[in-house]
Amino acid sequence: MKCDINGYKWQIQEGAFDHPQLLEQYWGRCDYVAQTITLYKDLQAKRKKAVLIHELVHAFLCAKGRIHQAKFSHEDVCEFMAAYADEIIKIADKYMARAKK
Repeated sequence: MKCDINGYKWQIQEGAFDHPQLLEQYWGRCDYVAQTITLYKDLQAKRKKAVLIHELVHAFLCAKGRIHQAKFSHEDVCEFMAAYADEIIKIADKYMARAKK
């Protein structure tokens, strides 16, 4: 599935253990250069959604120019979530609804 994050086109995909994007990661991976999120295909739905949300947060941090910020205060995290949580959850819900079909 393709999604738009701050004007950048990202691809969400799934793969097996031998998928090139998952060789070093078990659950999922966010590739900033390729603008892809790859999820392990055999996760149960609830876990897959949690992993997708985790990877989407990485993607949003990248798209919003905060990828190189080494530390985040509690206020930074709260502000980030207040600004982008709805959009992140919307993308995750849309992906999961398509995955059920």
